[in-house]
Amino acid sequence: MTQKSQIPPSPSIQLKPSNRNPKEPGKPSLKNGTPSAPRLRFPWNGSPTAPTIPDARPPLPRRSPRSIFTADPSTWPPMPGRRPPMTRILRFTDRAKRSSQIPVHVSPEEADGFKDVDDFVCIAHLQPSETSLREAFEDMAKKHWTEFTFGVVETQAADSKVVCRKRDDASTHTSSSPDGLEAWLTEASRPLITDLSRATHERLLKRGWPMVYIFHPSAATRASIRAQLSSFAKSQYASLTSVTVDPAYFPDLPGKLGLDPARDGYPAGAVHQLSNGRVYRYPKDKGFTPKELQGWGLDVWQGRVKAWTPAGQEEPKEEKAGGANVRIVGSSNLKVKNIPGLKIKIGGRERDEL
Repeated sequence: MTQKSQIPPSPSIQLKPSNRNPKEPGKPSLKNGTPSAPRLRFPWNGSPTAPTIPDARPPLPRRSPRSIFTADPSTWPPMPGRRPPMTRILRFTDRAKRSSQIPVHVSPEEADGFKDVDDFVCIAHLQPSETSLREAFEDMAKKHWTEFTFGVVETQAADSKVVCRKRDDASTHTSSSPDGLEAWLTEASRPLITDLSRATHERLLKRGWPMVYIFHPSAATRASIRAQLSSFAKSQYASLTSVTVDPAYFPDLPGKLGLDPARDGYPAGAVHQLSNGRVYRYPKDKGFTPKELQGWGLDVWQGRVKAWTPAGQEEPKEEKAGGANVRIVGSSNLKVKNIPGLKIKIGGRERDEL
């Protein structure tokens, strides 16, 4: 009869205090006023589980890493490392995939579908003998491929031209001159109302028209505001530049416009008249609807709203109604209704009322 061999159990772990105090046996020596921790002695055979050593600290509560935030993203603290919205990232990666060929060569049959692959798509319809417009278009495409999509269609048509389509208002823009092509592209590509980025801020400021800033940390809320104000932005497209702003990307901009969203809440807005540097803060008790924004803009133009003055600076001198943003143009007298954003020619001067 075969006798089963028995494996002796592994010996238990023994805690052996180290650095005994020779003066007082049984007590560990003090190092910097703190008893040294007991040393674990493991047997050579086997790997027993380490015993649980009591911790004097109270246990930390278990919670989700994001439970420190509320459900509303607008109340989250600003994060300097916040990434762009996923849609913007995906559009850039799509452009990067097409960047192996700048501009993309498109067949006439593919051109109709190609014009809708991005928010702003430019397609050059070029004759084989066309050189100047081709060179200007290729240079522009290589410079702006990270923002827009460019394609070339070889054609036998009588005239060569560049046709660009803007998705937000389904508008089409056409140019056939190589001179000033980039300036034309800059203006044609400007959305009705866009989310401000560092890449576009300087370009929009160069227009010289009043900037309408609307701040909110939530991307979804900013998108809702843009959709709500699209009709307003379209009607004032030629004389105003309207943008929504993520304060995490521009943390210093609200303070420069006299706004304190941390105290007053979001959304917060202001208008910056680039012609004279004046800033008008949008009232906290008004909503961001086309009707309310237009009514307030008319009050600004008629001089019923005072400009914000930074601390330590003198208040600007009062101007007559409609005195802001004056540009000298041809002499003409027109009787028109005062509509916010409308350019008015009075006595040889062209004005926008904001």
